[in-house]
Amino acid sequence: MALWYERWRTTASDGSAAEVEVHLNLWRHIGKRSLESNFLDVGLLLSNTYEIGRIHLFLPTQVTKDSVRDLSKQLCDDTLLSAVFNDVIKVGNVYEHGGYATTRRATHYLTFHSATPGQDFVLTDVRERGDNLGTSLEFSSEFCRKLHEPGEHYVRLRFDLDESGAKDFSIKREGWGDFITSSVLSEEFTELRFNEVRNLPFKIAQRMGGGDAHAFNVTSAHCFLIRDTSFELVASHASMHKMRRMEENLWSGYLPPSLPQSDLRKMIVYHWRSTSGAGSSGIESFVALARFRRLREPIIWYVAGIVLLGGLGSGFEGFLANCFANQGSWMNGDAWAFLVLACILVVLLSIPWGFRRCHRLIGIARQERRRE
Repeated sequence: MALWYERWRTTASDGSAAEVEVHLNLWRHIGKRSLESNFLDVGLLLSNTYEIGRIHLFLPTQVTKDSVRDLSKQLCDDTLLSAVFNDVIKVGNVYEHGGYATTRRATHYLTFHSATPGQDFVLTDVRERGDNLGTSLEFSSEFCRKLHEPGEHYVRLRFDLDESGAKDFSIKREGWGDFITSSVLSEEFTELRFNEVRNLPFKIAQRMGGGDAHAFNVTSAHCFLIRDTSFELVASHASMHKMRRMEENLWSGYLPPSLPQSDLRKMIVYHWRSTSGAGSSGIESFVALARFRRLREPIIWYVAGIVLLGGLGSGFEGFLANCFANQGSWMNGDAWAFLVLACILVVLLSIPWGFRRCHRLIGIARQERRRE
């Protein structure tokens, strides 16, 4: 992801850059019957906005007009605002253009602005060699004029992610397990990169480095990953700032219908943050990487497999007993059948051990070659 702006003046009045606090909320929900609900909420808390002429936001996924929505109406609630900003916030005056003011301790806090696609910002696909590498959002100069009012301003948008869009942020690793097991392990790697120039498309990096582009002073960046409790956090890029369970009844008016309210009690919020020091020029870039593991127990298929193997073994044992019944040997047919089945079982159990042993020997040989 990337964020920058253009000035409406040739030079800034005091030479200071516009400031922004970035809020990134990535919701990843896997429900029953493979029902998935994935979306990304992007919140921008803007200050020192007098010089902003246009704002540009790049997302590394394809966004359509129907998949983006403004969240100012959902946030127009005292209880919800207080939960989002972890403070006592109240809704104040509501403006004609759809925005509204908020207060904290009887003083002005933030001015919320509604942003409509096609009216307040336009979407442009970013392509290179025919491949879609993402979407660029450009907020119009008319919208940015609303930000010139004194005080701090806030904008929050939601981007619905389909299966392809979810893969732009999360990579799955197929299930795996031991040779004989009643459970399957699967992993996911979720990553959010903000203002990492090395990973941006060339067109976006070129625009960010142009003469009309100016970097925000990013005072802080907050990344929230919301996952189901069935996923266990195994590792992350840095220590978490906070971790909590999702409140069940608090977010009913904020979340889309595709996410069942009954599942909220089963979700965990992971919070990472990065803040700039006093007097610095802000955070240049931010990366959030988390590795999740999920343990699935397909007990129904496991029991069915045991019954099937038992039936096949019983039938195979009867077949062998009949084959050796009239051989005139000192052992009867059942004994021969048991001996053959025992040999087959030993061979099957030794196969995984043999693979692990060979893999270990190959690893030792490679280490010796490197030492030589």
